[in-house]
Amino acid sequence: MWQWAPYPFLRITPVFMAGILAGYYTGLSLPWWVYTGLFLVYLLIVVVPARRFIVYTSLPTGMLGLSLIGLLGVQLIAEKQDKHHALHISKAAQPFAYYLAKVQEPPQQRGEVFRTIVTAQAIIQTDSTHHITDTQPVVGQVMLYQPLEDSLRLPAYGDILMIRGVPDSIAPPGNPHMFDYRQYMASKNIYLQQRITAKDWTVYQHQNSLSPAAFAYALREKSTEILLKSIPDVREAAIALALTIGVKDYLDDEISQSYAATGAMHVLAVSGLHVGIIYLVLSFLLKPLVRFRYGNWFKAGLCIVLLWFYALLAGWSPSVLRAALMFTTIIIAQAWGRQSNIFNTLAVSAFILLCINPLLIFSVGFQLSYLAVAGIVYLQPKIAGWLDFTHWLPNKIWGLTAVSIAAQLATFPIALYYFHQFPVYFWLSNLLVIPAAFVILALGLLTIATGCVAMAWATYPGWLLGCIIGGVNKGISAIQHLPMSTWQNIALDFTQMALIYAWMICLLLWLHHRRLRYLFRIFYCTLLFAVVNFVQFYQQNQQTSLTFYQVDRQSNVDFTHGTQNYHWGVMNEKATYNVSPNHLQAGLHTQFIPTTQQEAMPLAMQKIANMRINIWHGKKIVFVEEPFKKAAVFTTKTNIDVLVISNNAVKDLKTICIGFSFDLLVIDSSNHRYRTQKLVRQAQEMGLSSYSVPQQGALILPIDQ
Repeated sequence: MWQWAPYPFLRITPVFMAGILAGYYTGLSLPWWVYTGLFLVYLLIVVVPARRFIVYTSLPTGMLGLSLIGLLGVQLIAEKQDKHHALHISKAAQPFAYYLAKVQEPPQQRGEVFRTIVTAQAIIQTDSTHHITDTQPVVGQVMLYQPLEDSLRLPAYGDILMIRGVPDSIAPPGNPHMFDYRQYMASKNIYLQQRITAKDWTVYQHQNSLSPAAFAYALREKSTEILLKSIPDVREAAIALALTIGVKDYLDDEISQSYAATGAMHVLAVSGLHVGIIYLVLSFLLKPLVRFRYGNWFKAGLCIVLLWFYALLAGWSPSVLRAALMFTTIIIAQAWGRQSNIFNTLAVSAFILLCINPLLIFSVGFQLSYLAVAGIVYLQPKIAGWLDFTHWLPNKIWGLTAVSIAAQLATFPIALYYFHQFPVYFWLSNLLVIPAAFVILALGLLTIATGCVAMAWATYPGWLLGCIIGGVNKGISAIQHLPMSTWQNIALDFTQMALIYAWMICLLLWLHHRRLRYLFRIFYCTLLFAVVNFVQFYQQNQQTSLTFYQVDRQSNVDFTHGTQNYHWGVMNEKATYNVSPNHLQAGLHTQFIPTTQQEAMPLAMQKIANMRINIWHGKKIVFVEEPFKKAAVFTTKTNIDVLVISNNAVKDLKTICIGFSFDLLVIDSSNHRYRTQKLVRQAQEMGLSSYSVPQQGALILPIDQ
């Protein structure tokens, strides 16, 4: 029978996480005096000396203690979210032209911009001559975007900047099922953004260059410079940077896709694997210290300091923090001469991280790293026991394969939910990249160390490092091009993911206990999964709609009936990013029809003069694509259902209303912002029902059958 007492955090951490989620989604919070009062009541019950009373109230006392842990999660998430703070910069009572903000991390290149997170400290009031007249304290983080051409002048970590302008709210996703960038940034406690140039900010106060974080970031920048100079090929240097210190600025889309498609992307994100390698190397190098008095503790302290310095150097990612905390617990337990339970250690590390930053619970890296480690710890020994080889090498290969299978089993449902693809040959790619990660990480750190002494020396390990990475890249590319290397476009919603995990847990319980009730639970999970899939399939086959997508300066329209879909518009990379998520989640089989096609026969669409006319399941839709000539006169007024204006084709709604009477006016995304605003104002003045796709996001127009 499982004994809970030795593993308290296996109870505490899940309840704490439930409290965080409850507080986040409900917005509830209690005054701290209420929480303190409940805590004092709990202490009073626990310290009551009457042993008999304790026996009779052990269950209620335990439930009260866990409830307090849950309420602590509710309180912490409410405190962490800056948007609830009365001094949040978005709630500034007076207009302002400038604000002071501290740079929280060095700028990172993302596409055509550099992005930097700053923490607002004060808003500044100025007079007509731009002299400061008043300052008011504020809080809140802002994501700054600076164009690539301004790279000669970028903010430095720790500097306090005086920034011109007012931050904007982050817009919600413009299209259905699209990546929710606003929610993603909210999970990082960032609710505002601002696009600036180098002329929009000045340094109000320089950083403290003696701080540990400033030193670590400076070393990170120096390490980046050394690896870029010492490795001849830029793509190989990009892999070395990502794998060694977690810098992903130089990774191109092609190489990232290759690693993702083969299940090897985890080696490009500094994680527990990398921290484990560092720990093994440090343990080996510092082993002679144990011969001296208190050598165990000195070795433990030195290992912990160096591990956390590497975590800082690697950018404080959730997986690195989790691994650093876990290894810290293990190191302390070893120095103390005690054995720690790995699951309890994982729970302790998660609890500490979430106490520091409860929003980490929404990080995909946090979720994947903990699931992967839990899967490896529990499943790997069982999978490894399936086969037993007499020779050392096959046993090592099978052991490594067992690790890959265990991690993949633990993470594949949530990976399908987030990424919609499954790498078939993950076991093969991991046989290549995991051993290579040991060598690359060691050579990468050696290259950095030698480069700090003499740059000329770094070229030798850098050349060898580039050769090894080049070989790994070729191997990854070969695996990617194997038949059916990746299953793509797998749509899995949250309910389906949860049912798969429930099914897996019930299966593991049955394999462990061999009791009939777990077989029944497996059956119930299977039945529920089938019902959910059937309901989803039924709903998808009943849908009939028109969808107008928000794609900047483009017209993109879906004509949907059941799972059959015709997409009319220009399909480039930008359109695919905006449109494909909805096609995937709605289960659509799409036929793409370019706008240049004169007669789209599947849609019965006809082009007359400067208009396209279509009847879709009884709905009459007219697309006005080109400007009307001034002399154009409508002889009769036609009744239609939807009038769509594209490409700035209409300057004045009065000219089009002469020829058409319609139920809904749609202004699509191909219109210029100023033209859109003008048409919306005019429609309001004329009492017309209108929808602006550029301003309001995608429009899904259901069609009743």
